[in-house]
Formats: sequence, C-alpha cells, structure tokens
Amino acid sequence: MMEVCGLRPPFSHAVPMHHAAVQVSLSEWPDECVWWQLKSERYNADRLGDGYSSQQFLANLEAEWAGRQLCSRCYRQIDEPLASQLAKWEARSADAENKLGRIRRVISEQPDSSLRPAVVKILDEL
Repeated sequence: MMEVCGLRPPFSHAVPMHHAAVQVSLSEWPDECVWWQLKSERYNADRLGDGYSSQQFLANLEAEWAGRQLCSRCYRQIDEPLASQLAKWEARSADAENKLGRIRRVISEQPDSSLRPAVVKILDEL
C-alpha cells in the first residue's frame, strides 16, 4: 500500500490532518485517507463558514469520494464510528420488527379485554 500519509499502515488520521501537503494525486490516495481528509475538511468548512479558504480542495475531495463508489461493507471498514452506529440502528430495527410481529400475533390471539396489557408489556421491553 502506498505511503500517502507519510506513514506506513496503519495511517494516522489525527486532527489536524495534512494529507494535502503530500504531492500525490487524490486518485492515488487510499480510501481511508480520502475519507478522513474529507471529514476534516467538511468540519473545517462548517466551523469556519465564509472564512474557510479551501473550497476547491473540499470540492475535489467530494468529487473523488463520490467517484470511488464504495460499497457499504467497504465504507463501514473505513469509518468505524459509522459501522458501530449502523450496527446499533440495525439492532434497533430488528428489535422493532420482532415487537411488531409479536403485537400482530397478540392482536389476533387475545380477547380485547387482555389485549392492551399484553401490547404494553411487549412495548415496555428493553
């Protein structure tokens, strides 16, 4: 793997990042470097607003990132915080689907008088 960051893998993506100081075409940067530099530049643009002076660099990073068209598995490997957040959302989604399925069964099986407590019990589970 190429030494874009000036380091051998694993790359250091500590803030502030200085990938731009390395005179290598963006197309030759590893995915991780493009992603972390893009996040850093987006943060700087948001923080500095009109005072942000690297609009063209940010635009170039955005274009390079979009052009790579990484699959979700590769994207998750690059961005560990995103991967853990997606895992939490997937777990919550699976839990919600499970609860809805159980509520549907309860609705079809329980008499009306005991339906409400049974549904509330399911929904109250963590």
